[in-house]
Amino acid sequence: VVEDQVVIGPFCWVAKGSRVGAGSQLDAGVYLYPGVDLGKDCHLLSHAVVGSQGFGFRYSSTGERCPVQHRAGVVIGAGSIIGAHSVVAAGFLEPTELGERVALDSSVQVAHNVVIGADTLIAAHVDLAGHCILGRGVRMGGGAQVSGGVRVGDGATILASAGVTKDVPAGETWSGFPARPLWEWRRSVARSYRT
Repeated sequence: VVEDQVVIGPFCWVAKGSRVGAGSQLDAGVYLYPGVDLGKDCHLLSHAVVGSQGFGFRYSSTGERCPVQHRAGVVIGAGSIIGAHSVVAAGFLEPTELGERVALDSSVQVAHNVVIGADTLIAAHVDLAGHCILGRGVRMGGGAQVSGGVRVGDGATILASAGVTKDVPAGETWSGFPARPLWEWRRSVARSYRT
């Protein structure tokens, strides 16, 4: 379903079973897989891929590796931006969700069943592993990573190249690897220069 006043650039693929909300724009080479529900006034930049197969495998009784099918799709809220070459994978039993006015920079990886709250800003080369949850208004610097199942609270800031391996409380700023509160990270860096 393609609603009114949608602009679709060359070489795009909008699969049967997906929806493009009114006033949205798909730049050249965008792929929307079945089960994608794109809200109104969204902008997907060149070669963004939404709703592709999530990364998951199981082993049969004979030891053969088999991919787990992810068919729950992706729901993207109104006014969101997906940067060039970014990928948002389909959910397994429930959809992957991006709230309203979420902005992803270029080359961002959003794995299956991630939930991103409204008004979140994510810089380039961020990786979000499966089932992690970002609250509303989260900000993430370039190259940061969040482990699977981790929660980042509302209004938290994750600085560039941080590796988040445990839950981040709302409103805090974290840095480093493994990521920790900024004051704690600064103290550890200062201590390392003194030794």
